[in-house]
Amino acid sequence: MQTWLQGIQSQSQMPNALRDFVHPGKGPKELLMRTVFRDRRDVNAAVLLLHKIYEFKMGDIYLDLVQMLLSGLPSIMGLSRKELLQGYTGMLAPALYGYKPQSPKDKDKGKDEKA
Repeated sequence: MQTWLQGIQSQSQMPNALRDFVHPGKGPKELLMRTVFRDRRDVNAAVLLLHKIYEFKMGDIYLDLVQMLLSGLPSIMGLSRKELLQGYTGMLAPALYGYKPQSPKDKDKGKDEKA
């Protein structure tokens, strides 16, 4: 199985590829693509808010505030760094997200308690 890093031609390109995981992007569209949202409603709210800023010509200060908010979302609990680590190593690590793997003993214990 080939990881995405093995497709990079030279070591000099690796820092640029890794930076993509933690760089917010150049504008609102790239920022929306890199932001982590809970669900579709959150995405719709962010898009509508950005649209209203443009529609009512509210100025750069409001656009900057929304962009800073969206830039901060992937940093909650180090999400962007966790994804960077998993992308770099090519390994999934559910424990980084707070998921505790269930051992076979725990599965059997739950069956006994239900019976």
